[in-house]
Amino acid sequence: LALAHVLAAMSPSLLEWRPAADGKLGVFAGRAFSEGELVELCYCLPLSAASVPGERLLSLTYKGDGKAAALFSLGWGLLYNEAPSGGGDANLTWRHEQRTDDNGVVRDYVSVCAASPIEAGAELCVRRGVEALGDGRDALGSALAALAESPDLEL
Repeated sequence: LALAHVLAAMSPSLLEWRPAADGKLGVFAGRAFSEGELVELCYCLPLSAASVPGERLLSLTYKGDGKAAALFSLGWGLLYNEAPSGGGDANLTWRHEQRTDDNGVVRDYVSVCAASPIEAGAELCVRRGVEALGDGRDALGSALAALAESPDLEL
């Protein structure tokens, strides 16, 4: 991918984080995306599942393989809601990529693409391949609320 294409896809105006109709926070398309189009290239930290503190945080990771069983995504990738397990398809797909940066260092990324055409304003949902806690909606907001209610809680 050309750098300009990656930077354009990462523009904050293309994605919005706001409440959905059910009151839970989600990421929404700020414009239409065509099938297969890059929505975001998220830098990620490859971790062993044992090194991720708490089930809530683990449920926000993407399923990796081998020593990097959990891919902790930064950027919007952390905020996408899980597609409903009881129905409803994920409109995003993802894959783990390694790219060499300008300094010759290999970096890990989660590449998030449109699984099908997405209309502007649609909520963006993904299947990370890990078990979501609860309904998988607004997991980050739920974790922050739980922490606020119980400061001694370990996430």
